[in-house]
Amino acid sequence: MGVCELWFILLLLPAYNNSQVTLVKTTGREPYVAQICTNATIDIITSVTCKISTERIRGPECNLTYRIEHGLKHGCDSRFRLMNESQTIFLNLTSLTPEDSGNYSCKCVQRDGEFPHHLSITVEEDNMDQ
Repeated sequence: MGVCELWFILLLLPAYNNSQVTLVKTTGREPYVAQICTNATIDIITSVTCKISTERIRGPECNLTYRIEHGLKHGCDSRFRLMNESQTIFLNLTSLTPEDSGNYSCKCVQRDGEFPHHLSITVEEDNMDQ
């Protein structure tokens, strides 16, 4: 077993119109993908905004946005992206290191309200090769 192996521990703490996920991730080559807005509501999504605050990013937060009229805009590290696939919006995180540990907060805005999705990610080294 090597660095390419990923293990995820998800702790879901649901709340009314709010979801909190605590994720412990072992580093590796495969991406982590989190569903932000479902295909059941994609026709009424007006925007999605993600704010990323990590140990590596000091100062202003990194922002990713999707607006129905403008599409996807990536305003930070290329390893953090929003994807629109099969009428579903995903947050795609690749090549994470321990310095990428931090808070990843996204907000899906629809005609009938705002729906936040918070990820608190801790990235740990894979010590199995040592």
